[in-house]
Amino acid sequence: MPSASEPGVETTPQPERPQRSRHIRLFAGAVVVVIVVLAIGQFTGWFQSYHEITTGIGTFVTEVTISGQTTTTSVVVPSESIKGKFPTGQQMYVSFTWSRGPYTTATVTGIEITTPGFIIQQVTPSLPIAAPSTGNIELRIYIKTPSQIYNGPLDYTIYVRATQ
Repeated sequence: MPSASEPGVETTPQPERPQRSRHIRLFAGAVVVVIVVLAIGQFTGWFQSYHEITTGIGTFVTEVTISGQTTTTSVVVPSESIKGKFPTGQQMYVSFTWSRGPYTTATVTGIEITTPGFIIQQVTPSLPIAAPSTGNIELRIYIKTPSQIYNGPLDYTIYVRATQ
């Protein structure tokens, strides 16, 4: 039997492996890298949008009854304690201490967030909240943030009913 190296014997060339498989492997590797980077970014918050709350602007609306006469006052109080970055579409909370001040009795009857898109989910302790005769009480307001980015103050109103 003649060998392939003998003269006059033709050999069939072996087909070359197509380059496609190499390109497919490179493409698949790139896709895996992108998926890993996106997963790490999502887990660590790299891609998270935040609200920048510059300050809290609280309006205290107080309905005061003195000797049977009821009057309503409104006082605006900026609050530097409500400041920071909060994730979009997530729950955040703000807390502050409150006392009854010069009144014989004082009760928080309602709390409202007036900045569009921010929604109160819970207030602790539950409303109405009577101020203790001495000392302060801590209020905590749990708020759902909007999905669109907001930068600016968080406006809220606290309604108080008091007697003196």
